[in-house]
Amino acid sequence: MSKYIYKKTTHENIYSYKTQAGQMRYRVHISRRIDGRRFDYAKNGFKNQVQAISKRNEVLGQIEDRDLIHNRTMTVKKYWVVFRKGRIDSKTWTPDSVSSYDNSFNKHILPEFADTKLISLNRVTWQEFLNKLMFQKNLSIATAKTINDCMQALLNDAVINEVISRNRLIRMKFNKKEVPKKKYLEMKQFYQAVDMAKQVLEPYHYAAFYLATIGLRRGEIMGIKRKDIEFHDVEFFAYLHIQRSRTQRATDGKDTKTPDSNRVLLIKGEAYNQLKFLYNEATEQKKDVGELPHQNDYIYFNRITGKPYTPSNLNRIFNRVDENLPFHIFPHMFRHTFATQMQLGGAPEADVKQYLGHSSKSNVTAEVYTHATIEGEEKVVDIMEKRYDERTENPDVTLTTPDKSNGRNA
Repeated sequence: MSKYIYKKTTHENIYSYKTQAGQMRYRVHISRRIDGRRFDYAKNGFKNQVQAISKRNEVLGQIEDRDLIHNRTMTVKKYWVVFRKGRIDSKTWTPDSVSSYDNSFNKHILPEFADTKLISLNRVTWQEFLNKLMFQKNLSIATAKTINDCMQALLNDAVINEVISRNRLIRMKFNKKEVPKKKYLEMKQFYQAVDMAKQVLEPYHYAAFYLATIGLRRGEIMGIKRKDIEFHDVEFFAYLHIQRSRTQRATDGKDTKTPDSNRVLLIKGEAYNQLKFLYNEATEQKKDVGELPHQNDYIYFNRITGKPYTPSNLNRIFNRVDENLPFHIFPHMFRHTFATQMQLGGAPEADVKQYLGHSSKSNVTAEVYTHATIEGEEKVVDIMEKRYDERTENPDVTLTTPDKSNGRNA
């Protein structure tokens, strides 16, 4: 029996009632028999009749379009089409987001759940699916969580649009135990990787390789344009404005990862030499094909097609070096190595964050005691040069392909 006493109003399907606190509220209740099936809709809590009437009219319109009736048979695949179109049309998703969602649904979710009704999804089946991803297909926890997040977004959207009453798949478990992957290099390994890169890469690609050693993201390296660099050749340094990032989908560039990632960096030492070389080489390449250099030109591009490289090209460059090392390297590992070495060298945490373009909102406690300054950025650069130059021994470097079958630090 209902705890409220509902009274008819002068408006069809609208009822009034009083809450336990004595407040007047309104209820929408619609009951229909369509195609031999009973359909009921009820919702309480409207503060006035205008709100209740608006909702009633919306529901009646949906009944006429048969939308709510079909929601009982709405499958994951059908709603994925609606959900995807809505996100793209509203420009909620970037090209990279579209790619990520497409991969999660087309490769993993739809093969298992395409014809499953949204109202039939249950926690047991979904948990078994996540376990299958982690333990049978040997996907990482991070990948399984990404796939789960994509499904959660779809279901939450279905709840908002009242296709389903609630999301039953929240707070899933990820119990796979993984050995933490090493994300940085020891300095001896760093020197060995740089020395190997000098041997196996041509200077143009080595220059791009080296820019990763100063903590730049691969998309940031690929997004550098001529206008972003201010050289001070007498003093042998440059200012590099990081204001865009290029990804596999956003090949024309987009805003940096976060507002804090938009920053101006002081470039000195070997990084200055390599940046200068890359800039000059790009200039000469333009002249060789009879074109005048333009301020909007990218400085790292395919010299055959004239088109800027995609970020994955930096991975291919690293792979060429990786093939000749007894340990594993990838571009983002050098960013972690940079951060680690700066901390070991005594650089204030806030200054390192500013140089790397990390969010200023993280680790607030540490920032109370350390404040980023221009002088702090110079200190980071000086520490970087000192740490990178203080090798005590030059590791043996050969071009033989090592055996990485045991203990490869992925």
